[in-house]
Amino acid sequence: FYGVPYFALLLSGRLPRSQALQLSAIFLGICSQGVLGWYMVKSGLKEIPNDKSYTVPRVSPYYLAAHLTSAFSIYLFTLYKGLSFYSANSPKVLAPLSAARRVNNLYSLALVSTASVLTTAFAGAFVAGLDAGLIYNTWPLMGGRFVPPEYYEEGTIKEKLFERDATVQFNHRWLGASSLLLITTTWLYNKRAVSKDLPKRVNRLVGAMMGVGVVQVLLGISTLLTLVPVPLAAVHQAGSLTLLSVGVALIHVLRRIR
Repeated sequence: FYGVPYFALLLSGRLPRSQALQLSAIFLGICSQGVLGWYMVKSGLKEIPNDKSYTVPRVSPYYLAAHLTSAFSIYLFTLYKGLSFYSANSPKVLAPLSAARRVNNLYSLALVSTASVLTTAFAGAFVAGLDAGLIYNTWPLMGGRFVPPEYYEEGTIKEKLFERDATVQFNHRWLGASSLLLITTTWLYNKRAVSKDLPKRVNRLVGAMMGVGVVQVLLGISTLLTLVPVPLAAVHQAGSLTLLSVGVALIHVLRRIR
């Protein structure tokens, strides 16, 4: 679906050098994604000898997180470049000079919020890989505590961040909450300081990011409280990609009017 039109355009010689390089980067990313996916699957095909608890093959959470983050990154880069190609011939709308600093601040908030959502999705891959959503199925406390006792047990930082079910779930919970806080800050800043000086599409995108962010957090909490049913977990993952898409669209529009 990508390789045939990619090579057709590339061999036609009609692509500017910059666009050819960008499309080539996407093609290489897709190829590397396939290789990474194979290593991820391969990591789950190794049966542990004499381990009676081994009943279901499990892929490495590290490969799973890398595979998911890589896929999201390729998609988001493709989306951003697609928006750039689509709007290349559209007239550029500039914000009033008096609002330039506030527009830059809004752009920075949108950038940080979107990066936080991507980080949360990365942490969510470890929750999925470790089945960490099957413990502490309460909200907002975990076993009656804000911080689970597993965080205080001895171990390396790597173990606490990526290898313990309880700590991995804790990280994902509060990265998600932090992302929503950043999105809310972006929405409030736009509403109070910038909205009157910007095109309506910016206000619509900020509002959409706020709405999708709230729905995504509610989906996450519902998935946890209901012991992670696969359909709801899949919707939650799709919600993260939707939220990232809105964030990238907002960043693209703001960059054009700065």
